[in-house]
Amino acid sequence: MENLNFLNVDDLIHTPKEFEDVFDLLHDSLDLKISQIFMLGLTIGMKSGIKLPASDGNGRQFRQSYFKNKSDLGIQYALAIKEGILDGEEGKFADNKVQKQVKEMLSEYANQGFMILRDELFSNLIKQHKTKSKIEVIKLLSQYVIDLNEDIPF
Repeated sequence: MENLNFLNVDDLIHTPKEFEDVFDLLHDSLDLKISQIFMLGLTIGMKSGIKLPASDGNGRQFRQSYFKNKSDLGIQYALAIKEGILDGEEGKFADNKVQKQVKEMLSEYANQGFMILRDELFSNLIKQHKTKSKIEVIKLLSQYVIDLNEDIPF
């Protein structure tokens, strides 16, 4: 039987250099791991419904195997299914072209999320070039989530 868990391998994920400040802010203030920051960006980007291709891949690098949380992988596979890249056909999981499509789609949604974090949530904190308190960052993230709920008409 083929390995159906192609997202939990040692391939590298490259993030754009333009979002380094987002990674620094979230790591320094909340002590988040790079895989957690990626999932935050992915979730926000997915919620926006917009994919942003990478301008470069010269930012942070981490291995896909860093996604230790099974729910992180579940979200990634569910998004690939929602996007129509994967379906119930086992052969697609082994197809290198399909795997590449899934990984690109995940990165593009994450990039959009990083852009939202940088431009809409953290722009003032990043410009201040000072140590950011955990409370400031959590407050901004919480307000973003509350604002999203207000956009839902039911």
